[in-house]
Amino acid sequence: MLCLKLSEKMEKELPPQKFREVVFQCLFSFDAGEGDEKGLVALLMKQLALSSKYVKRGLEYAQKIWEEREELDARIANRSQEYALERIHKVERTVLRMSLFALLHEKELSPKIVISEALRITRKFSTKEGSQFVNVILDEEWKNSLGVPLSPQEEPQPQ
Repeated sequence: MLCLKLSEKMEKELPPQKFREVVFQCLFSFDAGEGDEKGLVALLMKQLALSSKYVKRGLEYAQKIWEEREELDARIANRSQEYALERIHKVERTVLRMSLFALLHEKELSPKIVISEALRITRKFSTKEGSQFVNVILDEEWKNSLGVPLSPQEEPQPQ
């Protein structure tokens, strides 16, 4: 999710935040059952004023995440003590999938940046409460990856 260059001559870069929003919108579309890639590319090009090159890169990245959704969803379900996966709002579920994928596969990105971006996107497309939920899940997953013991309140409950 590094900056993407408009040309080989480095004239202009696509900000990482914008790229993450493209990825988010592609994933959200997949989750909603909207699988028409051509239509999605055209829609996002128009909505975000981006070239097809960037939207297609975002789409490719989103497809990688989508392919791992079962593993990502299992991690989300394991951390979510109050809600079954199906009850988690699509925005929050989409942001969690995207962010967990980044935490697992984008080792060059600081977990703090991943979590901060997750909260920004959740606030933009959902609610403050949604961002708090996302923060709790990602914080627990990050602490777990570091081997930090969770307090008894944070321990996932068997389902």
